Amino acid sequence: MGRATNRILILQGAPAEVAAAEQEVRRALGPCPVQPATTRDEYVAALEQFQPALIVSELGLPGLDGHGPLRLAQERCPGVPFIVLTASANEDAAVECMEAGASDYVLREHPRRLGPAIRVALGRQRARTERVRTKRVLEQSETRYRRLFEAAQDGILILDASTGTIVDVNPYLMALTGCPRESFIGKYLWEIGPFRDVAASKASFRDLKAMRYIRYDDLPLEACDGRKVDVEFVSNVYRVEGRDEIQCNIRDISERKRAESELLFRNLILSTQQEASLDGILVLDVEGEIVSSNRRLSEMWLLPAGAVDGASGEGVLRALMEKVVQPGDLLGGTTAPYALHETDHAEITLKDGRTFDRYSAPMTGADGRHHGRVWYFRDLSAAKAAEAERAHLQDQLRTSQKLEAIGSLAGGIAHDFNNLLSVILSYTGFVLERLRTDDPVRGDLLEVKKAAERAAALTRQLLAFGRKQVLQPVPLSLNQVAAGVEKMLRRILGEDIDLVQVLAPDLWPTLADPGQLEQVIMNLVVNARDAMPEGGRLTIETANVELDEEYAARHLAVAPGSYVMLAVTDTGCGMDAATRARLFEPFFTTKERGKGTGLGLSTAYGIVRQSGGNIWVYSEPGQGSTFKVYLPREVAAAAVALPRTPVIARPSTGTETVLVIEDEETLRTVARRALEAAGYTVLVASGGEEAFRIAAQHAGELHLLLTDVVLPVMNGRAVARELSRTRPDMKVLYMSGYTDSALGRHGVITPGTHFLGKPFTAVDLAAKVRMVLDAGNSHPAGAAPAATERR
Repeated sequence: MGRATNRILILQGAPAEVAAAEQEVRRALGPCPVQPATTRDEYVAALEQFQPALIVSELGLPGLDGHGPLRLAQERCPGVPFIVLTASANEDAAVECMEAGASDYVLREHPRRLGPAIRVALGRQRARTERVRTKRVLEQSETRYRRLFEAAQDGILILDASTGTIVDVNPYLMALTGCPRESFIGKYLWEIGPFRDVAASKASFRDLKAMRYIRYDDLPLEACDGRKVDVEFVSNVYRVEGRDEIQCNIRDISERKRAESELLFRNLILSTQQEASLDGILVLDVEGEIVSSNRRLSEMWLLPAGAVDGASGEGVLRALMEKVVQPGDLLGGTTAPYALHETDHAEITLKDGRTFDRYSAPMTGADGRHHGRVWYFRDLSAAKAAEAERAHLQDQLRTSQKLEAIGSLAGGIAHDFNNLLSVILSYTGFVLERLRTDDPVRGDLLEVKKAAERAAALTRQLLAFGRKQVLQPVPLSLNQVAAGVEKMLRRILGEDIDLVQVLAPDLWPTLADPGQLEQVIMNLVVNARDAMPEGGRLTIETANVELDEEYAARHLAVAPGSYVMLAVTDTGCGMDAATRARLFEPFFTTKERGKGTGLGLSTAYGIVRQSGGNIWVYSEPGQGSTFKVYLPREVAAAAVALPRTPVIARPSTGTETVLVIEDEETLRTVARRALEAAGYTVLVASGGEEAFRIAAQHAGELHLLLTDVVLPVMNGRAVARELSRTRPDMKVLYMSGYTDSALGRHGVITPGTHFLGKPFTAVDLAAKVRMVLDAGNSHPAGAAPAATERR
């Protein structure tokens, strides 16, 4: 039975005393093996079989004198801590026992002192054991070092780094230089005959103390017996027992140099061919020794300088195999590939991810004799990377085309759908105005209205994704937008998610619609919140960035230039590649059915793209997500402040004359009915020609033109321009369900242009008309602005 930690032997004269001592042991150490003994025989048996880690003993028992238990413990369990637990009357004897080798003594009348004494004794024992083990390890290490030092086939010198004097030399160096040991010990390197005139001596010592490493690959020495020796010289500074020592390794390379000289002419021809090759080349003879190789081989395999020169073919192949995922691919399925007489070809993968094409062939002379084998390695990594990059760009293109197609479909149906929703909402409003509050039909109509409003919200999201919204951009700072929504974001995130904003102090302005950018931030933050159901950290960051040609080449539809970046990073669950590929598709969601529409991120995508920017996502499962939005830097104007103007209720009635142009008859009827109910005089036309005729026949003033943007034959902007020639004071209010080139390029209109988005209610229409008529600095009706151009 081996001795276990905290195995306690208790020797006392009575079971009650044993129990009291055991109680203190367990109080000090917790559950542990305890062996009681009350007689000499039990004690001896326990020493031999129980093998305790600590002994708690009375001084004397029947058959044992005062020091008897200690002597037996020292004989059978040497080194085990021995604590005397005795009565006051035996205190002098206990002191004598400690002088004889006991670890400590405790008076039985103070039992609580036993636990601390045990812990101290065990701690000292562990420290002694560790010191003995450490000493043994150091002795073994020293023995191994001396064996290596004495048997090394390199010359080794040991120098005192503080003085530079030699303190040890191995037999190989003495044989190499022909100098006895006494010629080295206590001398400086530059005082030794072979090193007296060598640059690696005195000057190198100064360099070595500064750099702690010196290497000379080829040093000529003259041995004490006159022999010329070429050596490789490597010195390092090591810390040994609190002081610096220098170890110089000196390797004889004379034989290698002679072999190189003999092969110089042949290698000169071969190396010229090899060094001009873009392939890594390795040539081995039939014994597996290296015949030649080129620099490209070491470059490709990331081998250290000189690793191939002078090495064995087996060693080089072993070094290469360590870098290959499947070593068999390198050797062609045999342990001696240089002996093969057949050609062999394979594609090999390295552990660092690169891919090489490996071709090997035998070298056979005209007489049919086999002289070895040549390996050619071609790095396919760049070609494969380019192929992967092309595939990546193709994926981006397919995704972009798919999103463009969905966006076009959304825009195509939005105009007619928004017209229908305007009619539904308006007529529902007309009926609700005429019903009593307690009418049982009122509840049904309110549900119709709610459904229409939800449909209108979905339509707006689809329009945002399809980049068919009407934007009213201004030069702004993303910092202002992010700071403006911070309070709202904290309410959305709740207390379990920590919101941090890292906003660049010198952020460039960009040209964008502030309300739409707020929507982008809100959608990204809500998505991040849903990815952190257990709480986490959400960071909003802004920065100025320059996207170069390389970045643009790897990201479809990105132009190089200056951009303002908005990054939203969460510590949530992350996404896999399949989810990232469909992330911006409308109605795509990973949430449970009924938990989301799947339009939040697609809406953000559409707003960013319509604003001339790009959005990218970086995410891995379990690693959180980062969405990065890049918007072009605006250099033409500085950012303007974004005031929060409170909404002031105002009457929506009036007596002015309004000309309404709408090709949808039902919507014309809605507009006429709503405006006439508000007190206006209303003239209606289905298109431009009819509008010109009505305007020419109307003798009174036309205060406002309310026109759809998309009209047959002539669009609303062109109609407004023509009418403004004869009625320059007429104000213009455009309405549309989605953007159109007639209103502005990419849906961007100049500030000052009045616009009412479809669908709308009769109340919305009347309020907007009143606001335009009351506007002091409205845009002239006949000069609808040109679209703001984006870079």
